[in-house]
Amino acid sequence: MRLRLVAALAALLLMGTGLAACAGGGGPGAQRGDPNLISAEEVQEANARNAYELVQRLRPRWLQSRGARSDRLTTQKLVFVDGNRQGGLDVLSSISIDIVVSVRYLDASRAAAELSGLGTDHTEGVIQILTR
Repeated sequence: MRLRLVAALAALLLMGTGLAACAGGGGPGAQRGDPNLISAEEVQEANARNAYELVQRLRPRWLQSRGARSDRLTTQKLVFVDGNRQGGLDVLSSISIDIVVSVRYLDASRAAAELSGLGTDHTEGVIQILTR
């Protein structure tokens, strides 16, 4: 009896979690699925002119800095386009939304694991852009 009650509660919890994930749909500002990904569908719906506006509207936290950690350590987010390092966040303004397929944010540790030759100046993470 007790096992059935636990199973029923677990099922309700899972169902509630699934409904919460589906709720809140519509609009370009609504996040769907992975909070570290701006999907092709979101890119099309965003009505932005460039990659900076896209990120600013849909994932503004990606643009926020944690601030300097020390006098010796420069903190910044890097931008990669199709696997090639392009520079800092200012690069996003020069990338037309017409060529953007998707955008992904990688925190510093994930970026170090996934991107070769990254160096140490990515302490704030990396924004990866995939283009057509």
